[in-house]
Amino acid sequence: MVNRGRVLFVIFALLIVLNEAANILFAFSGMSANFQWFKSVILPVLLIGAVWSLWETGEKWTRWGLATWALLKGITSLWVLGYVMYRMAEITPPENADSFFRISDMLFTMPVIHASIFVVIGLAFFFSPSIRLFLETRSPSSDQGPDQDPPFESQ
Repeated sequence: MVNRGRVLFVIFALLIVLNEAANILFAFSGMSANFQWFKSVILPVLLIGAVWSLWETGEKWTRWGLATWALLKGITSLWVLGYVMYRMAEITPPENADSFFRISDMLFTMPVIHASIFVVIGLAFFFSPSIRLFLETRSPSSDQGPDQDPPFESQ
């Protein structure tokens, strides 16, 4: 269970870090019209730091904070995407329904997948017993240190 939790955590942490690093790079590329230091740079750096802190300490509050952030980010994005799709469907004449589905497929597939990934990350950080167990082994208050292998568990 600990090894599975380690693999899941590394995958999810990598997705968060890559996403936030891309946000920082995008902000400094000059392609963003509304550059805001807090939203574009400071918040992504704090999130990357929280992931690093969670890896180092396995702190329960950090895990809950990242889980809450990921769930809110994913659910909010899905809600906005759903609302935009609903409004587009509402103004599309019935005879252009095929065009609506093609355009929706092109415009919304990747953002929906992106938002869904954050919902999955949030749920996993909240409810996955293997991630919880792995992070408990990372905690300084646990019996075994972060560099020790978990004890052998018989099948």
